[in-house]
Amino acid sequence: MAHRQQAGVGVVEEEVNGAGAASNFDIKTASMLRLSSILACAILGMGLCAQGTFVYHGDDRYASTPTWSFSLGDMVNSYGGAILEVSVAMKGSNGLLWLSIEVPFESEQIAGTVHLFLEDGSVVKCFDKGIRDHVDSRAISLYSLTDKEIEVLRNQRIDTIRFTVGGSNYTAENNGSARFTLRDQPRFCETAIDISVLFQK
Repeated sequence: MAHRQQAGVGVVEEEVNGAGAASNFDIKTASMLRLSSILACAILGMGLCAQGTFVYHGDDRYASTPTWSFSLGDMVNSYGGAILEVSVAMKGSNGLLWLSIEVPFESEQIAGTVHLFLEDGSVVKCFDKGIRDHVDSRAISLYSLTDKEIEVLRNQRIDTIRFTVGGSNYTAENNGSARFTLRDQPRFCETAIDISVLFQK
């Protein structure tokens, strides 16, 4: 059973008996987080019983999509984190946008307005609510999504994400997933499909 949690504002992903899709975060990160995951779950009394994927905010747990990997591309040369990890969670009819990236210093935080650029050219703006954390050298932030924004995201794939970390702006592209339709097509995370599946529950 593979398990991951980042305390405070976290995501848990589990694979039981080898079933389910492989996690999108790299193996090295998974190994580093496994011990802290178990300890955090024990402290919070959650154990390892949750199946599927969840976002945790304090004592609250929200079902979420798999974690998607968005690439910063050449920006890795000027910044420590090459991958922005992204997930959307369900909070009633509304949603939560979970973002996480490796940072060199604890003072580096994901802050400010986040722009989600969709495949049809439209933009969803997510405003900073000050919900953030720093765990295992990663900056983590949580943004709110309205029911109308969730409906848009159910029908349009997220192509790029514009965000601010450490006072600098970055663009992460949707090309980090191993899941794609045909072998000769570009790789991308099927965000719209995953969000639709989540909100049908």
